[in-house]
Amino acid sequence: MFGVPQSPEEAYLSELIWHELINALSELPEAQRFVFEKTELEGYSFKKLSEETGVSVQALLSRKHKAVLYLRARLHTLYDELMGE
Repeated sequence: MFGVPQSPEEAYLSELIWHELINALSELPEAQRFVFEKTELEGYSFKKLSEETGVSVQALLSRKHKAVLYLRARLHTLYDELMGE
């Protein structure tokens, strides 16, 4: 779904999902948002991020875990609507 849209419907859904994800990310505490964006959107490894920030890999993993739990809960309704549930 996140490749090049093949139809107007796919383009709309992609835009909708990105819009909701950006809104949800903006609601996260800075530390959680930072590690999620770096590892998921920019492709950083936890080791590289740890080396650059001085924060332990374990702390980064914990922050990302909390971010993922929040994002799952926050985006659950959208998912259900898109899946017709």
